[in-house]
Amino acid sequence: MIFNALTILIILLSLFGITNKRFNLIGIFLCSNMMIIAITINLIIFGAIKSNQDIIMIGFFSMIIISCLNSVIIAIIYNYFEKKNSLEPKESLRDE
Repeated sequence: MIFNALTILIILLSLFGITNKRFNLIGIFLCSNMMIIAITINLIIFGAIKSNQDIIMIGFFSMIIISCLNSVIIAIIYNYFEKKNSLEPKESLRDE
């Protein structure tokens, strides 16, 4: 399914954004929220195919809850990588 491939691609993008030093915090939040939106679209399409209202409601509520949790988790991971990068000894800019 197209939405499954899109979801996997966005998950990989967000993981790359978390581990990459040059990727800023706004990009990480955008990627994580795009991942949640793709999962929610997947749930809504699945719910529309099954024509079950419960799955659609679970999709909307899980999007709200997971986006809040995901923002907190990504902020914690980002702070961990920032502390890890700041503790590493930095090379001097001048060659002696």
